[in-house]
Amino acid sequence: MPESRAQCWVAAGRSRVAANAGAMPAAIQPQRLTGSGALGHIPSPVCKGPAPPAGGVASGVSWRGSWSLRKTARLPRHSLSSTSQRSQTDRTIRPVVRITDPIMTSPRDILETLNASVTSALTLLSQLDAVVSGVAAQQPPGADQDPQPVAQAAAGTHAPIDALSLAHDSATLIKAHATKISLLIINEPYTPTAVAKVLRELVTSPIPALAAAVEACTPERHTRIIQQELAWRAGRIFKELKELLSRIPKDGKVLVDAKKSASAGAAGGKGSIAATGVLWSACDDLMAFAKRGFAGNLAHKVEQLRDTLKDVMEELKEWGEEAAEGDEGDGSDDQSDAGSDSVSDAQAILDDLMNSQRYIPRDDPDKIRERLDSCLKRLRLTTLLYQATVKRRIKPLPHLPPNSPSDIPARLDEVISVLKRIPESFGSLAMAFYELDRSEIDRLMDECFFDAFAASEFLVKPWDGQKDEFSDWALRFQVEIKKG
Repeated sequence: MPESRAQCWVAAGRSRVAANAGAMPAAIQPQRLTGSGALGHIPSPVCKGPAPPAGGVASGVSWRGSWSLRKTARLPRHSLSSTSQRSQTDRTIRPVVRITDPIMTSPRDILETLNASVTSALTLLSQLDAVVSGVAAQQPPGADQDPQPVAQAAAGTHAPIDALSLAHDSATLIKAHATKISLLIINEPYTPTAVAKVLRELVTSPIPALAAAVEACTPERHTRIIQQELAWRAGRIFKELKELLSRIPKDGKVLVDAKKSASAGAAGGKGSIAATGVLWSACDDLMAFAKRGFAGNLAHKVEQLRDTLKDVMEELKEWGEEAAEGDEGDGSDDQSDAGSDSVSDAQAILDDLMNSQRYIPRDDPDKIRERLDSCLKRLRLTTLLYQATVKRRIKPLPHLPPNSPSDIPARLDEVISVLKRIPESFGSLAMAFYELDRSEIDRLMDECFFDAFAASEFLVKPWDGQKDEFSDWALRFQVEIKKG
């Protein structure tokens, strides 16, 4: 083909493209043309900027993406495309625009996108934390309240979700993703795209899955105590994860040592490493809770309450022994001189001024010692009730909660509610003994041992029968607890 004719075609094509490009916004005007064949290969640039308004492009230009120059005149056969073969009579050269997804190559754009993702994640965590905290703090519904709508929706034909297993897996993934983020923000080179990728995976999978696990853990199937315990642990994870994500750098640089290694008690708050450690602890706690299962968590809770009750009993016993030793010391003072009596009187006045712990007087006009002995005897029986409850009633329960409707969760909630109240009442009773308040001692003793009697009454019948070996033991316990 003559060179002069090819040059004429090129000049005509460039003139036409320039005329069409003038109608485009400046931000998206092509910087170079692309083509092939007799014109040679020219790299295709990426089109930047918003799409042009309707009617802003001259006729004959299709808005599809990056600019390219397509020649449809008669060219050598080897350089003709299938399109040009079908349109050999079309001797015009027209630009074709192809729209593709914007590729952000600017570090500033990438950093702005990461910061926006962090803000969205923090907002999501705050909302989920508020929801699960409300579940953890809610009180048992009254008789006139309807059950939770979630439980009603879950009572369909589908198999119920294993909420504890879902919570375990979610906490495992949150811990792994948080570890990646913690390492990425303290090590060079700082890569915002890598942080954004991990953050996106964190927000789209394990975080909503953990919230769904709390929602699936209904009191009608898992008991209210397990629901509240799971919700509290999930809320703790959300809080600590929010602390870690708020430390993601916004300036595109890794954290400085002050923000990385600061301890929990630092003025500016704990650093990212300390925040990661606290988050690990929260995740491990939830994973251990989920691994114990339905029966294991109930047994663990009752054992904790029993240990608290034992602590109260040991404190009362030690206080009674110290009071007895004080009585013996008072007896030896009778044989001393009058000077020691004045010292004792001064010490007694000082003890009263300093609100020191009081002991049972030697004459014991209110019979506090008698009441203390009776209290310790029945308190020991109550700790045995807790131990027997774990062995005979809690541990025989299945690892998973029942799938079919059952009254076992409701009965367990009643029992554990009473068992939780007893250590608190005994703590108040111990304070009444320390104050030598006879009327308060009598009132609280009646309250404590009435609750112990009520707990044994709830446990007399087994879960699936009328009577067993523990039933006889519970009846004997009621007789002994009444004796006083």
